[in-house]
Amino acid sequence: MPPTLLELRMEGDKLLHYTMKQLVTISSGSILIIIALFDKVFKTPKWKVFVGIAFVGFLICILGSLNVMRTISLKMGVAYQEPRTGKHQKTEDRIYPITYYAYLVAIGSLVVFVIRNLS
Repeated sequence: MPPTLLELRMEGDKLLHYTMKQLVTISSGSILIIIALFDKVFKTPKWKVFVGIAFVGFLICILGSLNVMRTISLKMGVAYQEPRTGKHQKTEDRIYPITYYAYLVAIGSLVVFVIRNLS
């Protein structure tokens, strides 16, 4: 018997929750790397604005990921309102892309900062 739409959505939510958890972990570690770079490695850093962009991007990523994980967790304990229609909460649709692009901008800014200061 093939899985129902509800079962497929629940499995998708589990995967999204796992992805968000990984983004929180990576972003938190990246913030620690930023702190270490400023504290120990680069005494007179150039292009500090990229560090600010990276820091804000990682914070947005962490907050967005936590919001999506909270939404998924609340939804797992409650039956979906309309399980046959395939509708889901709009929170994930709005916050996931913001979280994803904030992470990409943050990691890109951090890479530019490190490359500029190593040369």
